[in-house]
Amino acid sequence: MMRSGLSPSEQRETESYSSDAAAAPAPAISWGKLAAFFLFAGFVWLVVVAWRGRTGNTPNTEQQSSALATRSSMQALADTVRSGDVTIYSTTECGYCTQAKSWLNQYGFAFTECNMSNVERCETEFRELGGTGSPFLIVQRGEKTYRMRYGFNSEEFLALMAK
Repeated sequence: MMRSGLSPSEQRETESYSSDAAAAPAPAISWGKLAAFFLFAGFVWLVVVAWRGRTGNTPNTEQQSSALATRSSMQALADTVRSGDVTIYSTTECGYCTQAKSWLNQYGFAFTECNMSNVERCETEFRELGGTGSPFLIVQRGEKTYRMRYGFNSEEFLALMAK
């Protein structure tokens, strides 16, 4: 189709402009809306994952009594521990040390902390005992002494307490 007075190259150029103008522009999505969408989607995903991780919608009485029995048995075990039975060698900046101390406090286990960042004697004892990382726990049960050399593990700790 030839437009009057235009050369073939001018005609192609004009046709390309007119076809661009006829196409509807794509809707623009702002970065803020896109970020809000992904934030919302991530939140929904976390809720779904957390919901699936539960054993049921509501705990039944057997689960509740089991949790209470576990809590009471841990409390009974914690009551057998004296202050000098558990020593934790820690440092001020150690996050794992903070978690271990928090767990021990949460369940009522008595312990003595020896902070190597603040007390030079603690660092010397730590090395003499063969410590390589913190937290390093020494657990005294009866006549036996146990060393938790590779950090704090609640299951390992409870097994030592039951001896």
